[in-house]
Amino acid sequence: MGPVLTEHLDTQAKIIRQAFIDRNKEDWDEFGKEVDAFMTPMSPSTKAKPGSWDEGMNYIKGKHIDRLVEKGMKAKEEAEKRSQLEGRGSSAGGGRGGGRYSMTEFEKVAAKGFGMTEEEWMKNKTPSERGEEEEIF
Repeated sequence: MGPVLTEHLDTQAKIIRQAFIDRNKEDWDEFGKEVDAFMTPMSPSTKAKPGSWDEGMNYIKGKHIDRLVEKGMKAKEEAEKRSQLEGRGSSAGGGRGGGRYSMTEFEKVAAKGFGMTEEEWMKNKTPSERGEEEEIF
């Protein structure tokens, strides 16, 4: 019975591993080798258990948390930059009465650091910084 059970668990582990890879392609491309190395000494029953590969990935990602946080912050900053550019572009020509410009997370933190409200921060920005047309005269 032992060899049959071992073969079944090995097959089940391969199926679960492949399903995990298919669901987590991006993470697997980045951390797959480390997850495989982490899971190698595990028992066949552990590898065949649903969720084991998820837990292995979580462990490996935890070892790289600083890099993942930095990557997330960069992606957030890029998204905010795109959002600002899109927001400013849509209000161009609108003059006063256009849409309200929203502050970035950085601006909110900076305003709080200076003890300013969001309204005070916005009041001290130039019209072009708020996404409005500047009146020359």
